Amino acid sequence: MSRLGRSRRCLLSLLLAACTTHVPLASEGAPWWDPAWNSRMPISLHYDERQAVTDVPVLVVLDPSHFDGARASPEGRDLRFVERASGRVIPHEIESWDASGTSFVWVLVPTIAAGPDQPVIDLYYGNGSAAPSSRAVGGVFDAYAAVYHLDASARDASPLGIDGTVRGTRSVPGLAASAMQFDSNADRIEFAAPDRFPSGAQTVCAWVRPDTFGGDHHVAFQHGDTDVRHELSLSRDGDAVDCWLGTTLMFHVPAALAIGHWSHTCCVAPGAGSALYIDGEAMARAPQDQAITPGPGWIGVESPAAGYPWQGALDEIRVFDGVRSDLFIRTEYRAVEGSLVVLHPTETF
Repeated sequence: MSRLGRSRRCLLSLLLAACTTHVPLASEGAPWWDPAWNSRMPISLHYDERQAVTDVPVLVVLDPSHFDGARASPEGRDLRFVERASGRVIPHEIESWDASGTSFVWVLVPTIAAGPDQPVIDLYYGNGSAAPSSRAVGGVFDAYAAVYHLDASARDASPLGIDGTVRGTRSVPGLAASAMQFDSNADRIEFAAPDRFPSGAQTVCAWVRPDTFGGDHHVAFQHGDTDVRHELSLSRDGDAVDCWLGTTLMFHVPAALAIGHWSHTCCVAPGAGSALYIDGEAMARAPQDQAITPGPGWIGVESPAAGYPWQGALDEIRVFDGVRSDLFIRTEYRAVEGSLVVLHPTETF
C-alpha cells in the first residue's frame, strides 16, 4: 500500500472513531446511573456567585434542537433527573409535555455553586417500561406557600393547595409554557381560602408583561384585608412598579417595565428585610412593620368591586412564607429567563 493510501486509511479510521464516540469530553468518567435508561442529557449551571444557594426550582426547556422526544416514553414518565455528586434522583415537575415540540420541566436543584461549567445534573430518559417517578409527583415547590404556573388553570403547585377559580382570562404563550392574559375587570382569579396565605414576612414574586401604561394602577396580585393587604401592582404613573402594605405605598420604582416585555418582580414585606426587586436586583429597601390581616385574595384585579385590573399577561406567581435573600431572588430570576441552564448533547448507553 502506498504512503498516500495508508494516510487515507488512517484518516478514515479517525473519522469513524469520531463519529461513533457518544460520550462528550465533559462527561468522561461519569458513571451511568442505570443501564435501563438508554439516553442521558448532561446539564450544567452557569453560576459565578461567591456563595452557593440551595433548593432552587430551575426551568429546563426541552426542544427538538437538542432533545429527541421520540426516545422518551409518553408524557415523559421515564424522565429522571440525577444529581452527579450524590447519584440521587431529584424532584421534577413537568409543566407541559410535547414529544415532538417543546416541553417545560421544573427541577429542584439541591445546591448551586460556582465552578467550571461541567455537568452537575443528568437527565435520563429512554426507558419505555419505566413507571412515573415518585419524584415527579411533588417536591419542587414544597418550600413555598403558593405557586401558580397559570397554565390555563389556577392550580397551586405548593403543598398547601390554595387553588384559585379562574374568571375570564385566556391562555397565551408564556415564559414557561403558557401564561394568562388579563384584559378587564372580568378577567381575574379569586381564592376561596385566602386566610391560608401567610400573614408575616413573605416574598411575593410574579413574571409580568404589561400591554399598556397609564390610567389607574393595575394589580397583578394581592391578598389580605383591604386596609392591611400585600399588593404587587403597576403604578398609575405608568411604567413604575408599586408594592403596597395595607394602605401604605411601601415602594415605588419608576421606569421599571416595558410594554410587551416580560419582567420579574418581587416584593418582600413586612419586616426588616422589606424590599422591591426587578429582574433579580433590589431597587428599593426600607423596613416595614405592619402585619398583614387575612382576607380576600385576587390575581389580576384588586377586587371585582374596586377594579384596578391588570392589562397584559402574568406567569409564575409565587408566595414564600419568609424573606428570600438577594442571592436566591437573583438566582430564581436567572433560572427562568434562560442564562443559568446549559444543556449538553445527549449521550447513549
